[in-house]
Amino acid sequence: MKILLAPNVTRADAMDFAHGLISRLNALGHEAWLYAGADDPRLADADLAIVAGGDGSVLRAVREMYQYDFPYWAVNFGHLGYLTECEPSEADAALEKVLHSQYRLEKRAMLSGEMRCAGETETFVGLNEAVIHRGGSIRPLHLAVSVDDTPIMRFSGDGLLVGTPTGSTAYNLSAGGPILLPESNQLVLTPICAHAAMCAPLVVSGRHTITVTLEEGGGAPADSACLDVDGCHRMILAPGGSVVCSLAQRTVSFVRTSDAGFYHRLQRKMAGR
Repeated sequence: MKILLAPNVTRADAMDFAHGLISRLNALGHEAWLYAGADDPRLADADLAIVAGGDGSVLRAVREMYQYDFPYWAVNFGHLGYLTECEPSEADAALEKVLHSQYRLEKRAMLSGEMRCAGETETFVGLNEAVIHRGGSIRPLHLAVSVDDTPIMRFSGDGLLVGTPTGSTAYNLSAGGPILLPESNQLVLTPICAHAAMCAPLVVSGRHTITVTLEEGGGAPADSACLDVDGCHRMILAPGGSVVCSLAQRTVSFVRTSDAGFYHRLQRKMAGR
């Protein structure tokens, strides 16, 4: 197998794990190497990516290597590790299953979109969510939201979250949004501290396109509104600008070696175990 290791480079234990695993895999006849960037030509032939880190490391790896088809197996060197498959103490047993193809693949939907602002367009992809928020300002944003060009809500508040099924158990859950099943083909729109009594979270089909416009003439200063994607990528959104997003055509696959299903994993992780 051709395997790349993508550790959290800020954690010594994750780096030690990755270097040790590269040595072991190469000794077993596999071709393993340390991730050096999305422009590495070897990625086109990779069979598997092993992420050693927390949820942030998984999100970053998936976003940077979105165009490749290999699955991800993640070992938790972070806090919650909701997207990871096992703890470091369980990695050896799980690795044997991975190397012998004794696993199932869990496909997750990705978010795809673009920010249109000041005559320019910037594209993005994400696994969890896109969040439009007021940045460092204490003044609310004035947002207008449409689904397939049909206006559905207009409100003032701290912002709006557009989340995938995977992202529904992240920031969306903290913001009062619903949990979506990971295999569902849906998006959730969750207003953040909206100043509107009837502005509730909304679940829409993944077949639809969401457009969020930052309205002119009110709310936060022109240089403070932001679009954050998976907490990894930030863009400045000026008044009159808009964010258009939908479910991406491509999905991402995670290696699952345990028999624990979504509900078991949800209960265990949310309980901090």
